[in-house]
Amino acid sequence: MKSNHKYYSDWIDTVTKVFPFSDVIEKKELQFAVKDDDLVLQIRSHSFVVKRVASIHDIDQVPAALGSHPILYLADRLSTTKAEEMRTTNRAFVDLRGNAFIPIPDAYLFVAGRNAPVDGPIKLISKPTGKLFKKSGVQLISLLLSDPNLDADPNAAWLNQSVRELATKANIATGSVSELFAEMKNRNFLITDGTAKRLINRKKLLDAWVYGYTEFRRRRKRQCFTSSSIDWWERRQPSQEGFRWGGESAAAILTNRFLRPGRLTLYTSQPMYDLVVEHNLYTSTGDWTVEIIEPLPGLLDGPNPDCVHPLLVYADLLATGDGRNAEAALRIYENHLRQTIESA
Repeated sequence: MKSNHKYYSDWIDTVTKVFPFSDVIEKKELQFAVKDDDLVLQIRSHSFVVKRVASIHDIDQVPAALGSHPILYLADRLSTTKAEEMRTTNRAFVDLRGNAFIPIPDAYLFVAGRNAPVDGPIKLISKPTGKLFKKSGVQLISLLLSDPNLDADPNAAWLNQSVRELATKANIATGSVSELFAEMKNRNFLITDGTAKRLINRKKLLDAWVYGYTEFRRRRKRQCFTSSSIDWWERRQPSQEGFRWGGESAAAILTNRFLRPGRLTLYTSQPMYDLVVEHNLYTSTGDWTVEIIEPLPGLLDGPNPDCVHPLLVYADLLATGDGRNAEAALRIYENHLRQTIESA
């Protein structure tokens, strides 16, 4: 966002100062630019969106990619264990102690265990203001971007229905709709064309929405379980059983098995007692293999009757921070979202 521009020069100075230059990657090969209000680092022909994280715990709240560009995490300090975890999940990083992982084919760089100090603190992003990418905004934007009438029949689109109807459908307060529309206009996401409203800069809106959804998702009503096996997932009939697949299981379906799910995500507002008992699922407060999560308004149904809308699957995958999931997310974007998102 534009409010972050004032920090970008500090980030550039810091990355340049702590980066472990060598014959693999030289200083002159780091090229910075601001694109769509993001700081982008290009190394040779490969681009990364730079995101500042205050601690290693914040890394998991930042998607693995924004659009087609992977994230490069700029952190204070990563332990050798965390650095190895970042490497195995294919997430690029640079920390203030001179450690780094840059996964590009022609210049693979991995440095961990260094403890070189850097002069002066690096400035953080200020907390975002407004509601647009908080709970009510996340719910409204998801409804608008997933609306099949958004371009096909603008007059029938949710965007152009009454405030009361839109508030009911998005499950937010009536007053919030007007506030969110005003914020969308101020941020150049919404214009009025005659008597109809239109969404613009949708790719930027989507990227910001994914970031907001990643944090919002953690606060949804959610149950997590462990299971000795998840091979049973393909035998279920979600549309008949009152749930829809999301995350990796939905991605497997929507990408014609490009991804083999290691975890299952079920979206439903109904209790799934029979499924839990039948497959010997055990409640977990730590690592999990099955999650049951409350769906967002309007996103339970998508083009495939067994999956939530591809918009939600795309966000689920990026929220994991896993490189393979990011590849699957890109395929879903290309096949299910690009036409809508890049038309305005």
